[in-house]
Amino acid sequence: MLYVPSYFTSNKIYTTEKKFGEVIQSDRIHAAGGALLEARIDSIENEKRRPNPKIIQSKGDKEENFVFSVEYRGKKLFIESILTHPDAEPLEARVVLDPKMIKSTKKIMALDGGFTKFNLGGCPDWNCELVSGGNIEEADVAIMQARNKLSRKPNHLFVFYSQESPQNSARLGDTGSYFNMTFGFRHDSPAASPYGYTVKLAEKSRIPPGTPVIDVNLVKNKSKGASWFVSHCGTHSRREELVKSLQSFVQVDIYGACGSMRCNKGTSCENSIDEDYHFYMALENSICQDYITEKLWNQGYTHTVIPIVLKRSIIEPYAPPNSFIAFDDYKTIEEMANHLKLLMENELEYLKYFEWKRDYAVIYLDGKNHDALERPWGFCQLCRLAHILDYDPTVASKMKLLSNENLGKKWDDSCEAVGSLASQILGQSPPNQNAQNKNLPKSDTLPPNQKRVLGESEMRVMP
Repeated sequence: MLYVPSYFTSNKIYTTEKKFGEVIQSDRIHAAGGALLEARIDSIENEKRRPNPKIIQSKGDKEENFVFSVEYRGKKLFIESILTHPDAEPLEARVVLDPKMIKSTKKIMALDGGFTKFNLGGCPDWNCELVSGGNIEEADVAIMQARNKLSRKPNHLFVFYSQESPQNSARLGDTGSYFNMTFGFRHDSPAASPYGYTVKLAEKSRIPPGTPVIDVNLVKNKSKGASWFVSHCGTHSRREELVKSLQSFVQVDIYGACGSMRCNKGTSCENSIDEDYHFYMALENSICQDYITEKLWNQGYTHTVIPIVLKRSIIEPYAPPNSFIAFDDYKTIEEMANHLKLLMENELEYLKYFEWKRDYAVIYLDGKNHDALERPWGFCQLCRLAHILDYDPTVASKMKLLSNENLGKKWDDSCEAVGSLASQILGQSPPNQNAQNKNLPKSDTLPPNQKRVLGESEMRVMP
C-alpha cells in the first residue's frame, strides 16, 4: 500500500490512496480547531515503510501555520522552514502540490548515468517517472552534464547537472543559455539538490531553555584539537596549506591519504571525532558559491564537534547560526589558533556553539535513501515544476529563480581564484587570476567518466 498526502479543502480532508495503480478518493470531516494532513510515503526502492512525512496545517483564529514533519535518524522533526536562497519558494509550496495540477505523468529524462526511478522516492504521489533514455521529444525535463545536440519543444526544461564545483567540472561558457537552470548544490535554482540542509524547527520540536542540547560529559572528556579526514591533497582552495600552518599552533590530526593516521570506514575509530576532538576541518577543495558538501553536513554537523570551514560568507546563509568557525574570521592563523585554544579551555564558551540545536536541525542527504527528506529538493522539485508549468505556463515568468539569463557566466564565474583566500590569510602574494580556468574542460568536451559527485570519498546519487 502506498499512502500519499492529504490536502485541506474547506472543512474536509481529501485523501487519495494508490494501491498498485488503483486510485481511491475518500473524505472525512476534520476535527474542530485544526486539521492534520498526513503524507505517509513508503520507499519504492525496497518496498518497506520509510519514515513518514506529515504535513500539518492549523486552522483557527490565528494566522495559518504550516509544519512539515519527517523522521530523521530515529527522531521525529517538526519543521517550520528551511534555510535556502531568499528568492526560493517557501517550504509549503515545495512539499504540497495541488492535485488539480497533476493532469498527466511527467517524464524526466536523465541523459547522463547514475539516476534511477528511486530518485523520485520522496514524491511518489506527484506522478512523475525518471528514465535514462528514450525519445527526447516525449520528455518534459532533460538533465545533462553537457550540451547535447537535441531538438526541443518550447515547454521543455533542459537542466545542467553538476554536483562538483565549477573548478572541478564542466564550464558552461556561451552554452549557458541552452539550459533553463542548474541542478545540483546551488541554491539559486528552483530544483536545488544540496548535500544537506538546515531546518528551523517548529515549537513542538524545539529544546526548551535549561535542557542540555548535547552530552556535556562528552565535552568534558575531549582532549585533542581538530581532526580531518581527507584524501585529496592538492586543491584549488589550498586548504592543505592553511591546515599545515594551523598545525604549528594547534593539534590537527589528519586521517587518510594526506596524513599519517588511518581510520577504516565503519570502525570504532570513527567515534574519536566525538570522543576526542573539539573541532572538525570541514574544508572544501574549492571556494565557490553555495559549494558545501558532506564534509560539513555529515562529518561536521552529525558529530559533537565545532566545524571549521574556509569562508563564512559561503556557509552562513545555509547553516545554523553560530554553529561553525571560519578561517577568514581571523587576520592571521595565530589569531585563529588562540581562539581555538580558548574554546578548548573554556567549556561554557565551547558549548555556545551548540545552542543552535534548540531551534534548528541539520539534515544530511546521503544520496542513498530517497524518501520524504528529499521532497523539498532535487528530482521532486523538477517533477513539481513540470506539473506547474504544464498547468499554467505563465508561472515561469513569476519564478525569480527560473531564469537562464547569464546562466553560463553565473556558473563559470562563481569561484574564487585558486588559492586566493589562503594567500590572503597566510600573507602571500595573490595567485595568478587565470590559473583557476587554465585546464578546466568545456561543457561540450566533458569526459564521460566525470560522474563523481563526492569526488574525494564516495559516490552520491542525487536526490
